[in-house]
Amino acid sequence: MLALVLLAGLIGRVLADEAKGKIKSVRPAVRTLVLDISGKDLALEVHPKAKITLSGKAGTLMDLKNGDPVTVHYDKQGEKTIATAIVRP
Repeated sequence: MLALVLLAGLIGRVLADEAKGKIKSVRPAVRTLVLDISGKDLALEVHPKAKITLSGKAGTLMDLKNGDPVTVHYDKQGEKTIATAIVRP
């Protein structure tokens, strides 16, 4: 049973989408982020357990600034786009 749960978690990660762009706006208090991808906006809610990495070290939404280049891993949940990981090089 544990193996199935672990496998499901891995498959979920593999199926997650990825977007690269610059932060247009970040609102840590409400856990939202808008990413500018070649002139198009992608609005995301940031999952409370999202992994945020800054230059290889753990970070928080408060550390992200407008204009930062990032890669965001996200899942679609109905009409919502949920960020599960944010990486700033």
